[in-house]
Amino acid sequence: YPNETRFGQEEISILINLKRLDQAKNKLIESIKEDPENASLHLNLAIMYDNIAGTMMEDDTKKEEGKKTYELALVEYLKTIEIEPDNYVANYNAGALYVNQAKEFYDKVNGMDLKTYQKEGSALEKKADGILANGIPFMEKANSIKEEVDGLNILMQMYKRMKMLDKAEGVLNRLDELEAAGGAN
Repeated sequence: YPNETRFGQEEISILINLKRLDQAKNKLIESIKEDPENASLHLNLAIMYDNIAGTMMEDDTKKEEGKKTYELALVEYLKTIEIEPDNYVANYNAGALYVNQAKEFYDKVNGMDLKTYQKEGSALEKKADGILANGIPFMEKANSIKEEVDGLNILMQMYKRMKMLDKAEGVLNRLDELEAAGGAN
């Protein structure tokens, strides 16, 4: 039984449910070594890193570690996409991670007084815009796989922030169409 894939995935699920995340993470990493082209394993590891990072970010003493863990999640989302390009969850979550990374810089800019903004604001906005631009292809792909109002709204906000107003208007029109037709998820 220990070499059977399904058994290993069940064991990982049990460990996650028991909040034994380190053991589950180690088991996932071990399973990936045995089956490196298994997109589900990479996706599960990405989601686990994503959730762990989210918890860390709530604790001011663990924010830096949380940022590093988000990077590990992104690596695994990208690996999932490399193996399975049409994976909705991996594309959506990768796009969302880029949005959240950019938001951190936008929030710093928004919290600046005028003098600080004149000195540092433009550089931070440029950095945030670069991060956000990296996420657009993933959110576009996610929305091409599965249209959902939340995903379309995120994509529209990304386009607006990047001054891609023609694309933002296209998404807004699509949202209006969906609403008129009774909505999407």
